[in-house]
Amino acid sequence: MVSTSLQKTLSDFIEKDYLNKHLRNVIEISVERKQLFLDCFNQNFNNEILLDSNNTGLHLIGKLKGSKKDVEVKTVAIQLTSLNFLFFELIF
Repeated sequence: MVSTSLQKTLSDFIEKDYLNKHLRNVIEISVERKQLFLDCFNQNFNNEILLDSNNTGLHLIGKLKGSKKDVEVKTVAIQLTSLNFLFFELIF
């Protein structure tokens, strides 16, 4: 059961349009972060992996160029993990 005070607070939050403002802000920030990630990624891995930048979700789909062996894919994945940490260090 949700307390009356919490219900009132949530109702005010929605009625005053704070929820929509928050969601618009989150979407705007995620678009900026995604573009920054794509720029950094393409600078470092453009010759190895093609990213589908048209994807509007929070996830990206990548396609390896050419035929790669599993060991090569593992090496790229390790580099990608390092880039992911770098990306979050830049943002936060």
